[in-house]
Amino acid sequence: MAKRADITPINRIPWVALNKKVKGLKALPEGNNCQDSKEMGTDIGSAIHKNQPEFLAWLNAVRDRMQKQLVAEEAQMVEKM
Repeated sequence: MAKRADITPINRIPWVALNKKVKGLKALPEGNNCQDSKEMGTDIGSAIHKNQPEFLAWLNAVRDRMQKQLVAEEAQMVEKM
């Protein structure tokens, strides 16, 4: 309305709900409601003892097996916002 642009960083999850409430907003990078954006990400991790390769292999197998399901569940929750 004022013919100007305001810019602010926003987390990818609140963006979805805000975008539905306020018309005319844009997010960069575009596409997929910014769900694939790594901007402002917070890395989290765990450590295991370096002499536990079997445990590490098991953890990686669980991660690989569940990744697709977890991504789908996240997308489903975001759509409900």
